[in-house]
Amino acid sequence: MTLVHAVTQKMKNLLLALLLTFPVCAAAQAISTSDPEVAQLLALVELTKVDGRTMAKVPMALILQLALERSQTLKASRQAQGAAQQALTVAKLRNPWTITSSASFSRSAALTSSYLTGKKNNTITLGSGLSKRTDSGVNYGLDYSETRSQSAIIERTKQGGDFTAGSFGDWLDSNSLSASVSVPLFKDGGSEYNTLSERRAEVGVTKMQWGTRQTESTLLQQIGSTYWDLVGILETVEVRKQAVSLSEKLLRDNQARLEAGMLSTMDVQETEIQLLRDRQSLLSARIDALKVEDQVRAILSLNELPVGLYPEDSPAIRNTELDRATLLKKAESNDSQLAQLQADLRLKQYDMVDALNADRTDFDLGFSYTLKGYGENFFSGLGDFAKTDLHGFGASLTWTVPLGGSAPEKIQQRQLERQQLELQISSRKLELDMTLQSLLRSLRLGRKEQQTALSVVKLSEQQRRNEVERFRIGRSTSFQVSQRQQEEAFAKQQEIFTRVQFEKTNLQLLVLTGDLYARYDLPKP
Repeated sequence: MTLVHAVTQKMKNLLLALLLTFPVCAAAQAISTSDPEVAQLLALVELTKVDGRTMAKVPMALILQLALERSQTLKASRQAQGAAQQALTVAKLRNPWTITSSASFSRSAALTSSYLTGKKNNTITLGSGLSKRTDSGVNYGLDYSETRSQSAIIERTKQGGDFTAGSFGDWLDSNSLSASVSVPLFKDGGSEYNTLSERRAEVGVTKMQWGTRQTESTLLQQIGSTYWDLVGILETVEVRKQAVSLSEKLLRDNQARLEAGMLSTMDVQETEIQLLRDRQSLLSARIDALKVEDQVRAILSLNELPVGLYPEDSPAIRNTELDRATLLKKAESNDSQLAQLQADLRLKQYDMVDALNADRTDFDLGFSYTLKGYGENFFSGLGDFAKTDLHGFGASLTWTVPLGGSAPEKIQQRQLERQQLELQISSRKLELDMTLQSLLRSLRLGRKEQQTALSVVKLSEQQRRNEVERFRIGRSTSFQVSQRQQEEAFAKQQEIFTRVQFEKTNLQLLVLTGDLYARYDLPKP
């Protein structure tokens, strides 16, 4: 699947609309790349300028879609899933119809009890058979044989003397058609035992599917969390730029006051030092943003992308009513670890079936019916098949009782293993419930932290303005103004942090419940 096909139709329409609306997108045509998929991506996104860099505006949905399509780890997991599916296909082809054919020639000689006369025989035998074993363990067979023979009399005058042999007579033909059925009444009987290979293969496919889903969940949470980190650091860059602007304005004002004799040189120097600190903080934030962006590129295998990545989504705090019981059911049905434990439990149940079968009495019932015919040529005896006097039938009963062995110990071992898995399943369900409670609690606290952070930002802005006014009328110092500016910047950074953390926590919840796919219109595994 190409990258263009990977993007959902909804996303295509949105991005194409942006291409028509914003002329800046035409710049994408001037950017070249050797990767055709990257070129297709550039044709779908809006380009913008941020701090002199050309940036591709990417929403979270597109980033998640790209992760699903370009992750090498995920591709390897899907290939392993395909191998498991192939094993299931092979298991379903069990018990095919089997055809056997044979041909033989023999020459033999034997004497009668007097050791003076006997016969020499030439025999040609052709045979063919058709057999099948059903899922219930019953074996059906149909066998046909064609035997042609000729004989010559041999004799000698006395014991120990030389033989004289007559000439061979005409070839004679005998035909045989036999139908048989063998029914295992206890051991090896029943579909529960004879379909174990297919059911084990089905469990193998299920485990690989959930393994792939676990890989997807880990990948989506990783790239989603990194995306919000990038959003947060870019918003922090803007806060740092505002701080630099405020420090630059304060420096200009202080230099004017210095020329007017209203301020000392030391005060101006303190303002210059604070400006340098703010610029250093801005540079550090920009470097951090590049590092996080590189992480996104690495996860998406987009090292060849000639432009930067600019996240289009903004972190926000939402007041959403969440029902714990409903979410817990979703989490349990979506959890890969729990699903794989349940799959292992089914395998242990199949092992129990195998162990119980090994301990059963081998009690087999067999029936056969044979048609005979005789003639001078090939197939000439087939007409005798209708003559009931030449028909034969048989019945057999085979009874084998195991004495001793390790079957009881194996059964006990399988029971203990099942109990252990059942405990692990219960423990995993409790763990999911605890994780869910923790996430819901974090979301509730996140809303309260956001409210507090917004209040702090408003108060910090007001205190900074008040301090500037006090400084203007000579009732404060430039140092105090700088302090208020730093407090405002710190408050804004904390507010950004609370929103980003809320989004990352909500992302964890969406991954836990499996709602991430519906939220961002992603194809489910």
